[in-house]
Amino acid sequence: PCSLRPQAHDIIRTWAFYTIVKGIYHQNEIPWKDVVISGHVLDPKGEAMHKSKGNTVEPREVLVKYPADALRFWAAGSKLGDDLRYLEKDLLTGQKTVTKLWNAAKFSFSHLEDYKEQPKKLEGFDLWI
Repeated sequence: PCSLRPQAHDIIRTWAFYTIVKGIYHQNEIPWKDVVISGHVLDPKGEAMHKSKGNTVEPREVLVKYPADALRFWAAGSKLGDDLRYLEKDLLTGQKTVTKLWNAAKFSFSHLEDYKEQPKKLEGFDLWI
């Protein structure tokens, strides 16, 4: 059994609702603890992607052209539940940003080799973090 149900916003009334009803009816319990409502990937025109429309993008083809971190950066570009347009310029921005972050991290670590942290008395949120 799982405790999380990932769910797109277009089928809440059908899949999520009826699964809850059947779970309560048959086993007297809700089948999962949490539901995460996702959005959809839209084409550059803002239309829903469908194979029948021929406007889909194959993720493996994207990963041949761009690194996975660029795709992750793009996917993180919307709030949970919101739809997100697939635009190659956003993947390129993600690729450039991730490269800058990677280079900054490598630069920082190369200068921290002999760094010795001075013990400090932390208080409040600083201690918790």
